[in-house]
Formats: sequence, structure tokens, C-alpha cells
Amino acid sequence: MKRYMFVFLCWLGVYGTLWGQHDFEFSKFTNISYAQTIGDERDSLQMLNLLVPDTQKSAPLLLWIGGGAWSYVDRNMEMNFAENLAAQGIAVASVGHRLSPAC
Repeated sequence: MKRYMFVFLCWLGVYGTLWGQHDFEFSKFTNISYAQTIGDERDSLQMLNLLVPDTQKSAPLLLWIGGGAWSYVDRNMEMNFAENLAAQGIAVASVGHRLSPAC
């Protein structure tokens, strides 16, 4: 499954270069908490960054769950990639998550 996802993402990245950049303007929303919190305390790992193209029609959404083997994660690492996709008209949610207890 990981192999197919990698191939798909590579194709998606190449698609924009083969067919030209659209250069959509986009809005960036960072550090959006998606988990219920107790009081004012927010879990910094359970947040997402959302990039939405400013188009007139609905944009497809790519849910990007970064990191490796659930042992490290930084939703900000792939923001250049996410910004390139948003400029091509694809909305991207870069999601942070809790880590494996084995870490």
C-alpha cells in the first residue's frame, strides 16, 4: 500500500510540471487543533495545517500524514510540498499525530 501511495504522490508531483503550473493563490491555516482538549491545554502533536486554494469551485483534498513508522512527526516538514500542491489547485491538510508508545 505504501508503494502505491508513493507512486501516486510522485505522479501527482510530476503532473504539475508536465502540464504547467496554475499558480492559484491559496490560504494557509496553521496549528488547527483537531482533538478535544481539557481546559486550555492543547496537544501540539494533534494539530494540522490546512492549505486551501482560492478558487471558485471545490478543490480536491489531499490528507498528508507525515512522519515515519509512527516514531517521529512534524507536520511542518513538508510544507513546501503542500504549498506547491495548493498552488496547483489541490487543498492539503498536513496532519500531526501522537507517536507510538515504543518510541
